[in-house]
Amino acid sequence: MVLHTSEPDSHPTLLTPSYYTFGIWYLIYALLLGFNVYQWFPNATELVENGVGFGHIIANAAFSTWLYSWSQGYTGWQSSTSAAVLALSLIHVYRSLRLQHTRTLTQSLFIKAPFAVYTSWSLIIFPINLLISAPSLNTTAGSLVTLSIVGAVAFHVVKYSRLHDWIFSSTVLWSYIGIALAHSDERLVLLTATGFGGIIAAGVLEVVVPRVYHNVRSVFPGHEDERRPLLPQ
Repeated sequence: MVLHTSEPDSHPTLLTPSYYTFGIWYLIYALLLGFNVYQWFPNATELVENGVGFGHIIANAAFSTWLYSWSQGYTGWQSSTSAAVLALSLIHVYRSLRLQHTRTLTQSLFIKAPFAVYTSWSLIIFPINLLISAPSLNTTAGSLVTLSIVGAVAFHVVKYSRLHDWIFSSTVLWSYIGIALAHSDERLVLLTATGFGGIIAAGVLEVVVPRVYHNVRSVFPGHEDERRPLLPQ
């Protein structure tokens, strides 16, 4: 697994989070495994064809190229270009899936959730690779701009987008926590990661808490009509 088979400290950037943060790869692999199995079920066909499509194939090819580049020590433009293609293809899949309505919890869990987490994480991995391949860009100013752009996107997705996708934004939040902890000695990076992390956390809680509350109330008689799906539909 890239950036976590070896210590991330061997490729330090101002955006590289704490080592434990890269454990999210295990969640991504588990979700993708679920997707790879579930996609063969009849009720997944329409979502896979219309939402996932060839974007997933391109993403797999880009990931394989990226993984090979890292395994061979090619941490220059080969890896950053592959990471860029990976991010762009996943963004395409994510945007396509957002236009598709899921009818069941399993569709949300095994089709939409994997690509929400994967896409969000790719927005963290790509700039890290870019800074590694171009050390001259590894500046405080560049890191603050990147943190601000990705943080703003995550907040918009959970606060203002139609689906209020808290899964996508929670992945960015997880990354920002790791970045803040890894760079506590870099005041501006710490403040920016912490500030946007707090804003994103508030947006996530604003979405998740009411849904959990209404789902709990729906358990009791007379409240069945108040149940709301926890996962983005």
